Amino acid sequence: MVNGHVLAVGDLDGDGRDETVAGFRGQEFQLHVFKSESEVGERRTRHVLDAGGIAAADGRIADLYGTGRPAVAFTGASTATLKIYSPR
Repeated sequence: MVNGHVLAVGDLDGDGRDETVAGFRGQEFQLHVFKSESEVGERRTRHVLDAGGIAAADGRIADLYGTGRPAVAFTGASTATLKIYSPR
């Protein structure tokens, strides 16, 4: 990650283990989700959440819709964006 800038942590998939959403605002900016593949988190897999649509400056994970499931909300500085990634 070039110019990594923001992390948000929360249990996105309801498995009892927190995922980490990491954003960066450098060249070819992206948002990544790091998912724990073990009980204690020594192995994680990286998944692209957004490939180039937001230069992440701040982010939160919260139940934005009152459904009991968390959504991911990030703002982009140089992209002047607010994006909400709704739970599935």
